[in-house]
Amino acid sequence: MLMKRFCSLRRPVAAVALLVLLLAGVEPVSAQMPGLSGGAGGMNAAMIALFGSNTAFSARAEFRVLNRDQKETENMPLNYAFSSGKMRMDIDLGQFKSTQVPPQFLSTLKQYGMDQTTVIARPDKKLTWSVYPHAKSYAEIPMSKEDVSAQAASYQFAKTPQGHETVDGHDCDKIKITLTNPKGEKTEAIVWNATDLRAFPIQMRMAIDADDTMVILFRDVKLAPPEDGTFEVPGGLTKFDSAEALLAAVAKRTTAAGQ
Repeated sequence: MLMKRFCSLRRPVAAVALLVLLLAGVEPVSAQMPGLSGGAGGMNAAMIALFGSNTAFSARAEFRVLNRDQKETENMPLNYAFSSGKMRMDIDLGQFKSTQVPPQFLSTLKQYGMDQTTVIARPDKKLTWSVYPHAKSYAEIPMSKEDVSAQAASYQFAKTPQGHETVDGHDCDKIKITLTNPKGEKTEAIVWNATDLRAFPIQMRMAIDADDTMVILFRDVKLAPPEDGTFEVPGGLTKFDSAEALLAAVAKRTTAAGQ
């Protein structure tokens, strides 16, 4: 039943997955829900490149999706940590707002103990972990060769100044950046680099597709390496070797508990 519900919501959930998992590199096309697909893709590598010299930090982040009319369709707050390619996002779907995802979907996630998730990307181990503390489970998903290669790729930067603006109380240099990977593929973004935070890009804006735009705002930025253990899976959780196996086990466990 759980898998059927996820599949029936594939299109909006894919949008959610894209919204919250771009930095994790989880592939939204195959994602049934946040955290349940592996690999750190080229978009992840490109966005990491936008952090520039800020290679270790933590912050609160707000991911938003705007439609063609610049109206908000998705809003996801989360906690974000990064250190030398390692990434962690702590996501509470109870705070997620969407014009596309029906409330019953989020209720189902809570019922199965999957409304809170931690996504940890470890390019150094060629793994992504999707952790569900309430379900006492996590999935360990190998990164593909293509994703690992994308992480190691060097990008060419083309920067075009766009003036100066104030964002969330910070004076910022607004810059249009075009990133080109070794294959010649380009990614364009607008970043707002805070002059009082070592040019940290507290806001990023980039197109998802022809209709939708993603905007990320970082708050309470701490420009220091995250604490030890931030990028490790907590103890006492059951490991699964795939997202599908985790989903099946959680569904079986919850159904049995309800009988």
